[in-house]
Amino acid sequence: MFFWRFFRGTKNPQAEIEGPYYVVGSPFREIEPGRAVLANKEQLGMKENQPFLFTGRVTAPDGTPIAGALIDMWQANTKSRYYLQNYLLRGKLHTDINGRFEVLTVAPGAYLTRAGHFHYIVTPPKGYEDLNPVTTQSYLCDENNTKGLDGDFANWFRRPRYQNTVNAWTLVPSPSDGKSVESHYKFPVVTSLDGETEEALKRWNKLLEAEGSGLKVEAGGHMDIKLTKKGRWL
Repeated sequence: MFFWRFFRGTKNPQAEIEGPYYVVGSPFREIEPGRAVLANKEQLGMKENQPFLFTGRVTAPDGTPIAGALIDMWQANTKSRYYLQNYLLRGKLHTDINGRFEVLTVAPGAYLTRAGHFHYIVTPPKGYEDLNPVTTQSYLCDENNTKGLDGDFANWFRRPRYQNTVNAWTLVPSPSDGKSVESHYKFPVVTSLDGETEEALKRWNKLLEAEGSGLKVEAGGHMDIKLTKKGRWL
């Protein structure tokens, strides 16, 4: 862990350990540039899961969106299980011309002292050889409260990654027990979304409706990833 902190952890404040569950060779899950489906129909249709729309944007240090960045993503299911065979809840996609990505999946469950999280490796495309790739994790916390990361055992090896907390949302109130059926999280209820997210939500729900799945996206979250210049240390 010392070597990770020295050689990788200091290059990007969003950098994270890869963890033990990365599997080489995951397939591309893109249905079109910048959009992918990570969870299969069976997983999306489970009552304890329900669809979760994870969106993000990859930018250069100056904030310029990076089109064509490769995202290699993996996660646990809602019950905190990682699948090590068949590439379930694993896959790759590229960012679109605006540096955005959208992934239809399920919310990962928490385990041990760790908040639920998405893993991914972001690799800059050709033409951005001066930028570092980054391995990171994005965390889901009740009410988006970063205190949910205070007990993470990974904090023994690096500073808490509060900045990696997903800006999550839901369109429906949680039941009286305080946990939503969809994800086992209590996300902030919103009555409106920003324009890009609103359009993405309509697009994905139209796709789900066309497939006759009876499913609907009612929760999601966003994370921006900023790559760093090679040779720069924080």
